[in-house]
Amino acid sequence: AFLFQAINPKGGVEIRKRVIEEMQRLVKEEGATVIYATDDSGEALRIADKIIVMSFGAVAQAASPKRLYRRPADIDIAELFGAPPINLLAGEITAHEDGIARVRLAGGSEFAVPAHAKSSLAGAPVTLGIRPPHIRLEEAENNMIEGRVIEKRLKGDKSILQLEIPDGEVTAITGEVDTDRLRLHFPADYCILFDSKGDTIRDKPPKARS
Repeated sequence: AFLFQAINPKGGVEIRKRVIEEMQRLVKEEGATVIYATDDSGEALRIADKIIVMSFGAVAQAASPKRLYRRPADIDIAELFGAPPINLLAGEITAHEDGIARVRLAGGSEFAVPAHAKSSLAGAPVTLGIRPPHIRLEEAENNMIEGRVIEKRLKGDKSILQLEIPDGEVTAITGEVDTDRLRLHFPADYCILFDSKGDTIRDKPPKARS
């Protein structure tokens, strides 16, 4: 096992790059286990096989980059990873049955999102999160909302859109668009619900113990 400490990027970009290359070589050629400490969340997502997030000296979450990005343990971790950052919208669960929560946002928009808990979540305040790349420009039977483009930036062949919706503003990463009025789909499997404490609400029931 090897331990590397991240180099301050302002003090040595090339050194940092060589350190990462050496780590990757050790893993590939020597089969080594490498622990790399960094405060750059984007870098962690790019190079790690497993990420351990520390908070006040304790492990807040340990997971693969994909798992951590898709299902962060809480709202703080959700905001720590991803650029542009995750969209967060305040709302309330109006009904909860058979593992599906009906969520009404502050502006009146309604969504159906998987949610599992020991008791009914109806009436509970929540925050709905969805990452910019997960918003779709496609028609669906539910979780649709109207958006108005208020800012557009190009990044390669993608458009980074800032949109106004009835419940606030959201950012979406899409292909090229040529209109300022769009129909947005929030796929249920990509929506994340956070409770009033900021903890993530389960999207699947807990596994039964054998």
